[in-house]
Amino acid sequence: MTAPSAAPPRPRGRWSLPLLVAAALTAPGLAAVLDPAFLATPFPWIPFLAFSGATTLLLTTQDPADPRRRYGRVSLTWGAGHLVAALLLLSGVGGPQASIAVLAATFAGVIVLMQSGLRRIAAPGSIPTLLIDASMLGAALSVVTWHVLSAVGAVDGGTGLRLAVLALLLGATHVTARGIHAAIDDPRMRAPGIALAACALGELPALYAILTGDLRIGWVGALLVLAGTAVAGVFSPHRRTGLRSVADGALAEHRREIASLIPGPLLLADLAWLIADPGSTTRALLLLYALTLVLYAVRHYEAARAYLAVAGDLRTQALLDRGTGLGNRLALTETLRQVSTSERSVLLVAVEGLDNVRDVLGLSAGDAVLAAVGRRLEAAAPCGGAYRSGDEEFAVLLTGGTDEARALAPALLDAVRSAPAQVPAAARFDLDATIGLASTSGRRSPDAPDSERLAVLTDAALALRGARSGGSGTVAAFDGAIADANRRRLLVRERLALALAAGTLDVHFQPVVDLDTGGVASFEALARWTDDVLGRVNPVEFITVAEEANLVVALGQHVLAAAVRTAADAGVFAAGASLAVNVSVVQLHAPGFADAVRAVLTDVGVPASQLTLEVTESVFLDTGSPAERVLRELADTGVRIAIDDFGAGHASFGYLGRFPAHVLKIDRSLTNTLTVDSDGQVIVSCIVELATQLGMVVVVEGIETAEQAVICSALGAQRGQGWLFEAAVPTERLAEQLDRNFASGGVPA
Repeated sequence: MTAPSAAPPRPRGRWSLPLLVAAALTAPGLAAVLDPAFLATPFPWIPFLAFSGATTLLLTTQDPADPRRRYGRVSLTWGAGHLVAALLLLSGVGGPQASIAVLAATFAGVIVLMQSGLRRIAAPGSIPTLLIDASMLGAALSVVTWHVLSAVGAVDGGTGLRLAVLALLLGATHVTARGIHAAIDDPRMRAPGIALAACALGELPALYAILTGDLRIGWVGALLVLAGTAVAGVFSPHRRTGLRSVADGALAEHRREIASLIPGPLLLADLAWLIADPGSTTRALLLLYALTLVLYAVRHYEAARAYLAVAGDLRTQALLDRGTGLGNRLALTETLRQVSTSERSVLLVAVEGLDNVRDVLGLSAGDAVLAAVGRRLEAAAPCGGAYRSGDEEFAVLLTGGTDEARALAPALLDAVRSAPAQVPAAARFDLDATIGLASTSGRRSPDAPDSERLAVLTDAALALRGARSGGSGTVAAFDGAIADANRRRLLVRERLALALAAGTLDVHFQPVVDLDTGGVASFEALARWTDDVLGRVNPVEFITVAEEANLVVALGQHVLAAAVRTAADAGVFAAGASLAVNVSVVQLHAPGFADAVRAVLTDVGVPASQLTLEVTESVFLDTGSPAERVLRELADTGVRIAIDDFGAGHASFGYLGRFPAHVLKIDRSLTNTLTVDSDGQVIVSCIVELATQLGMVVVVEGIETAEQAVICSALGAQRGQGWLFEAAVPTERLAEQLDRNFASGGVPA
C-alpha cells in the first residue's frame, strides 16, 4: 500500500531576514535614545551602514516569487528606517544623523525591489540596464533638486543642512526606484500611478520631518511610507513573477526605454537654468552632471550593443529553417547575390511520399523525416551547401557547371530515399524525389544585377517542372527547350487572359447519338481557341495553363454561358435535345457556382432538365465534399449530372449508388478494348448493366469504327459519341446537326 505523500515543508526563516534588517535599523535608534552621544562621535554611521548593507545583501540572496512577500519586506525595511529617524529626532539627535537612517533604509529597500529585475535582465557579460536606469534617473533628479535648493539658498546652511538635503535627494531616488520597479518588474500592475503616488506622499512628510525636526509629521510620514508600499502590494498582480508573458516583457521593455529618455530633458532644462544663472554652479552640481552624463552614455552604449546583438540574432533566425536546421530560401538567395567568378549550379530536389508518412504517423513524424532528409542532403552536398527552399523542396548549391550537377544528382536521390531509415517509425515508408538543375554559365559578371544572379534559381525551378512530368527519380537540366516551353507557357497565359476578358474563345459542339434511332440526342460543348498571335491552340495546352494561372473558373463560366446561349439560338432546346457542359472541381468549389448556373438558365429561358453538367469521378472520392454538396443542390433543381471518363482513373462502383447521377460516360480507353479481346466487352457489359439498373443513361465515348458502335448497341449502351459520327463542329454548323440521322451501325445517313 502506497504511503500518502507528505505535505511540502514550510520554508523556515520566512520572516527572519526582514526582522534582522529591522533590528539592524532600529538598534542604532534605541542606542541613541539611551545614549545620545552614540551618534555624536566622528563617522558614527560607518559601522551602521556596513551592518545594514551586509544584512541587505543577505536579504537579497532570497528572491521571493510572490510580489506580496517582496513588498512586505520592502515596507518593513523603509518603515523601520523612517521609524529610526523619528526616534533619533525624539532623542534630540539632529537632522544629519536622522538622514543616515533614511539613507540606509532607502538603500536596502531599493536593492530588495530591484533584485528580481536585475536577475532577469542581467545576462552574462552584460551591464544590468535596470540598475543603470535607476541610477541615471536618480542622478538627473538630484541635479535638478540640488539646483533648486541652491537657487533658494538651502545648500549654504552648513554641514547639517547639506546632509538633510542629501536625505531629500535620497527620497527622490526612492520614489524613482519605486516607479521603475512598478513599470518593469510588475508591468501588469493595475494602478501603478496610485502605488507610486502613495510612496511619494509618504516620503515627502517623512523627509520634511527630518529637515524641520517636527516629530509628529515624522510619525505620519513613516506610517504613509508603510501604507504606500502596502498599496503597491495590493495593486500588484498576485502571481509568480516567473510566469510573465511575452506581452508583459515587451511592455516592461517599452516602459524602460521611455524611462531612459527622461534624464535628457531634465538635463537640458537644468542646462538652460545654468545658462540663465551661471553663478549657481557648485562642485557638487558639476559632479552630479558628470555622473549623469556618464550613466547616460553607458546606458545608450549598452542599448546600442543590445540592439546589435538582437539584430544579429534576428538575422540568423531569418536565414534559418527551424524544421531542418538548414538555411532557408532567403539564405539561398543571399548566397546567390554574392559576387562569384566561379560557375555555380543549383539543384532543386522535390521530395515525394511525405504525405503518406504524415497521413499514417502524424505531422510530427513527417517533420522528423523531413529533418532527416535535410541532414542526408547536407551530408551529400559539397561543403554542406544544402537549403530548404520550400515545404517539401530542398536546394543544393555547388561550385561547378551542369556536368558536376548531373554527377551529384544520383547521390542526392539516394540521400532522400535513405532518409526514412533514420526515423525508426518511418523506416517502412518509401521516399523518392525529382531534381531540376541549372547553372550560372555565362552569367558571372561582377557587374551583373541581382535579378541576373538569381536567374539560376528560376531556371532550376523550370527544370524541376519538367522533371516532375517525367515521374519519380527524374533529373532534368535547364536547356533551350525548357526555356522555349516556358516562354510559350507565359505567352499562352497572357493571351488566354486577354481572350477571356474580351470573350473571344469559341465553343464547338459534338453530337451525342442515340444508338437505337441514329438521331442526335444531345451535344457536348467543348472550348476551342484560335488566337491572332498564337494561332490555333490545343485545348489540352490552354486548359492546363488555365489551371496553373487560376483562370479555370473564368474559362468555365465563359463556356457555360456561351454554350447555353448559342444552343438556344440554334434551336437545340426547342428540338428536344439537351446540352452537356464540362465542369471542373475548381469551379464547384468557387463561391456562387450554383447561383451562376441558375442565373444562366433563367436569363436564356432554358429548363434545368435540358442542361447536363459533366464531372469526373474524382469529385466523388471525398464523401461529403463541398463539390458534392453543390452538385446535389443543382440536381435537386433539375440539372442533370453526368459522370465523365468513367474507367479512366479511380473507377469505383461504390459511389454510383449513393450519388444521384443521371448519365454515365464510359471512357475511350475502355472503348478501344471492345474489338481487341472479349475481356473488354465483359467489363463494358458489366458497367452498362449496373448503370442501367441504377436508372442511368450510358454514353460510350471515343467510338471511331462501325464495329465499335454495333458492339456498344449490342451490350445495351443507349448512346455513343465519337469521330465515327462527327467531330466537334463550330457554331455555324450546329443547327444542321439537328437534322442529321445516323443509320444502324453508326454509318451516317
